[in-house]
Amino acid sequence: MIIKMLVRPLSICSIVILWGLAASSLMAKPTPAGSADTAVVATDTVHVLNMVCGSCDNTIKTKLRKVAGVQSVQADHETGTVIVEHNPSLTKDDIEKSISKIGYSTKTHPANKAAHEGLPSCCKKENQ
Repeated sequence: MIIKMLVRPLSICSIVILWGLAASSLMAKPTPAGSADTAVVATDTVHVLNMVCGSCDNTIKTKLRKVAGVQSVQADHETGTVIVEHNPSLTKDDIEKSISKIGYSTKTHPANKAAHEGLPSCCKKENQ
């Protein structure tokens, strides 16, 4: 009799736990296509002509990250390159225009003169 009483509550508890697991798995929503886990990201490398110091790197990274669609930025003044991961709706030309507006020149877009004048003095030097 005591064994039946012990087994019976365990069985009811087991059923409740199993029912809860089954219900939670049925309620789980699949990840839709195009969500953050499966989002498409484009990567472009832009050659910047007048990036001369670490301050240039930081200025470009900080300001480009604020551009809508930009997800990450790597800048290297030693190689003169900026690598940008972004939404595919943003084009390489858009990125180059943004760099120009910050005050730096690319192969296809000269630096905005007013923005260039506003850069720290170390960043106004040209590559040697």
